[in-house]
This record gives sequence, C-alpha cells and structure tokens, in this order.
Amino acid sequence: MKQIAIYARVSTRSQSADRQIADLRDVIERDSPGTVPIVFTDVTSGSTPTAERRQFSELRKLIATRKVAKLYVHSIDRLGRTMVDVVTTVVDISKNADIYVHEIALDTSTPTGTALLHLMASFAELERNLIRERVRTGLALARKRGSRLGRPPKITDDVIARAAALRRDDPTMLQSTMADRLRVSRPTISRILKRIRTAPAPS
Repeated sequence: MKQIAIYARVSTRSQSADRQIADLRDVIERDSPGTVPIVFTDVTSGSTPTAERRQFSELRKLIATRKVAKLYVHSIDRLGRTMVDVVTTVVDISKNADIYVHEIALDTSTPTGTALLHLMASFAELERNLIRERVRTGLALARKRGSRLGRPPKITDDVIARAAALRRDDPTMLQSTMADRLRVSRPTISRILKRIRTAPAPS
C-alpha cells in the first residue's frame, strides 16, 4: 500500500521542525482523514546538496520505487538550494508521486498544480540557459583578453629554476625531499628533473 510522506528540514539543532510537521499533518487530515503519514526530517543547511541529506535520500528511494503516493513539504526551499535545483527535484519526484507545497498551495495532483509545475520547469530551463550563455560569454571575453583558462600550471619557470638550484646545490637530494620543499607532488618533480636533464645547454 502506498504511503503519504512529510519532509521537513531545519538548518540547526536549535531549531524545530514541529511547526512544519504540524501544519502538514493538518492538511493531510483535512484531505485524507485518518491517514498517518511517515515523517522524514533533516537537520542541515539549505546549502547542503540534496544528495547529501540522509533522510531526504531515504525518502527519494521510497518515491523512486513508488511506495509513496504523495509528498508534503512546508515550503519550496526545503527541497533544494537554488530555483533550478528545486524545480529539478520537484519534476523528478513528480514522475512517481504527487507533491504538495504548503506555502504556495502547489498540489500536483490537481490540474492547476500540474500547470504551475510545468511553468516552474520552463523558468528553470530558462535560467539554466541564461547561466550557460553567461559562462560562454565570459570565457570568450577572457580568451579575447588573453587570459589563461583552466587550472594554473604546476610546472612554472620559477619552480623549474628552484628545482635546478636544489639539484645543483645537492645532487644527492631525494626527489621526495625536493617535492616537499617546492610544495609539488613527486611525479611533478620527476617531470621537472627530466625537463632539466633534456634541456639544451646554454650557449
């Protein structure tokens, strides 16, 4: 038999999810008298990725296997960090269960709720496209200005010069010691030393 679920979240242990849960229990009792929901509560900040919320992850597993018919949450920000994150989560959940969001009266089991969900999904897709366009524009501008993109190289001229000086001053120095002094990995030191050995002698 499919169940009804409540999901609540608070940011710290000094906060209480009791009001969220009580409000949602009242709605469930109004809509389905006598129904006893299963309750999932996380204590974590809104910046925590949804995949890292233990209780929410357990709930998602039940929804994915269609063991939950409807999910009740108090506000939309309980489900994610950003608008895109929230809508992506809501759309994914709605494939296997209905969702009720108390503060905005969103109920995907109704035609109005379904229409609102589609509208939210459209805005989320628009935001994703705008973000991608801003990133592309920023990268193009950086290239035009000659900026180097990506991670800074570990093997810089300064590191090579310092490695050469260490090798010249102490030819027996271990590569691990040299790596520690230069704050690079041992494989990086190996590449640097190989580059130094194969470099043409100054004329």
